Amino acid sequence: MDNKSLLEKFETMQTCYLATYDGEFPRVRPMILIQHEGRFWLATGTEDDKTLQIKNHPKVALSVTLSEGDNESYVRIKGIAKHSQDPAERTAIWNIATYISRYWDSPEHPGFGLVEVKPVAISYMAPNTTVEIDVEL
Repeated sequence: MDNKSLLEKFETMQTCYLATYDGEFPRVRPMILIQHEGRFWLATGTEDDKTLQIKNHPKVALSVTLSEGDNESYVRIKGIAKHSQDPAERTAIWNIATYISRYWDSPEHPGFGLVEVKPVAISYMAPNTTVEIDVEL
């Protein structure tokens, strides 16, 4: 499977589980993953624990359950997380993920943290299988 075929299975937004590292233990939490133009984004507060964890240890992992008809599959993404200050990226994601406005009043708000996760490895387990396959990036 290639990256393009896999991206077609994603919704614009879905729940994911983000794993960061606090220097002692992995930390996993549910978040909303935003997929836009083949890139993966997370919105978070700039003062959140995960923000400092990403700054200190930018290698992260995401796990996403995908619905495929009556079945579910999953995707695991290993990636490098980087905070974006780019006004165009912040505005684009703000306009897509309208839930963000419940927490911050504008894309320029200093408390709004936008994180891009750039995959270095992706694996996929199709419905009704027990074998995880690597996805070509």
